[in-house]
Amino acid sequence: MRRYLTLYVDSITHDDVTPISAPRRAAYRPGIYLSQFPGLPRLDLRVEGATTDQPVSRSNEGKFTYWEGIQLQGYTNKGFIMGDWMGRESKGGQAWLTYHLSGNEWLQLQYLTRKTPNDFIAGGVTQNSFTISAVKRLSRDIQVDGSLQYERWKAPIYRAGHQSDVTAAVQFTWFPKLRQTPDWIR
Repeated sequence: MRRYLTLYVDSITHDDVTPISAPRRAAYRPGIYLSQFPGLPRLDLRVEGATTDQPVSRSNEGKFTYWEGIQLQGYTNKGFIMGDWMGRESKGGQAWLTYHLSGNEWLQLQYLTRKTPNDFIAGGVTQNSFTISAVKRLSRDIQVDGSLQYERWKAPIYRAGHQSDVTAAVQFTWFPKLRQTPDWIR
């Protein structure tokens, strides 16, 4: 399995030198990557979990990871958060199952789940989505990407009850042939 399986973890601490020195105060993103299934070399699987909701009292109301009391712009760039898609004080994960048609063509199924507790956002927030996507080269110069996503979410502070939506997207990409300028023109 050592040829196929990778276990990894990423972590961040707000006010400690390293997550190892204060594991209860760190945010984590562990993952598993199976680069190919035995007998199915074109199929891979990636599963990641994440938590930014540490079991410490300061973690209430979203005032710990990705929050700064002194430097208010701390984890942002022009007001946009720089960090994990999980955001502040949340738990969740993602999984991707990908079948590679070739080196730059694939079909992919994706699942995402995220939960933010009541003490940060009134009523909490729950999000689940399923996505199927494909990338196909029509020729050396033209590529088409497409996806279809079904999402179910609950955010009482925004809209009462469970909500759902469907999104579809198509993108065409042209890769022009690059030509080098001959030496005598330079």
